[in-house]
Amino acid sequence: MLSLNLSKVKENIMELQDKKKTLSQQVSDGLYNLIVIERQYKPGDKLPNEMEISAMFGVSRITVRDAIKTLVSQGILNVYRGKGTYVAENLNIYSEKDLSNLNRIRLQLDDLFEARLAFEPVVTALTCQRATDSEIEHILFRGAQVQEAILAGTYNGKVERKFHKSIALASHNEFFNVVTPIISNSIETLLSVTKINKTLTDIPLNDHAIIMQYIKKRDSESARCAMELHIRNVFDELLNRTNG
Repeated sequence: MLSLNLSKVKENIMELQDKKKTLSQQVSDGLYNLIVIERQYKPGDKLPNEMEISAMFGVSRITVRDAIKTLVSQGILNVYRGKGTYVAENLNIYSEKDLSNLNRIRLQLDDLFEARLAFEPVVTALTCQRATDSEIEHILFRGAQVQEAILAGTYNGKVERKFHKSIALASHNEFFNVVTPIISNSIETLLSVTKINKTLTDIPLNDHAIIMQYIKKRDSESARCAMELHIRNVFDELLNRTNG
């Protein structure tokens, strides 16, 4: 069985996107993710010096300076002569000053959902063809858990991820099994830094029922189309809310 390195797979997913960007943009995005997405640096924290950041990303110090200038212009960082570079004390990605950061999140969501569209409908079709009867039953069980959570008002991303993970597992393709949760977790991480508090319950309640119906029938083409429609429905709704 092929052994996959999770971090390497994640790097490969973003490789084509990164090639389209300048080095300073890549470093700027990397620092942004460390601060806003991964929360490794909090408001007021001091960043590593230019030499350390240069080594971290494998770029020149000039490139690092350009990246820092970009983040300073967006209100993410402050540079104090003789002291170093710090995360802005009043960091707030939701202010008018920082609308560019919300645009960045929208672009990242666009990339992630594009990747999800490339994988998950195919995964669903393979599952219809390859899953054992017990795996089909497990998928239906996970789907029922999502529906019960929605109706009980306890729905969260965890039950949703378990449903999609059960489909990926039943495809018997190790690469898809690794990639699917990486993409799902990345989407959830991005959403955690937005103010989208209203849960997307109507979409999974309706779409999952259709997906489960076709998986139960082992209708691979219909299941593939249903999953693609589900992903597009979720993405369209998220775009509406981030634009709202």
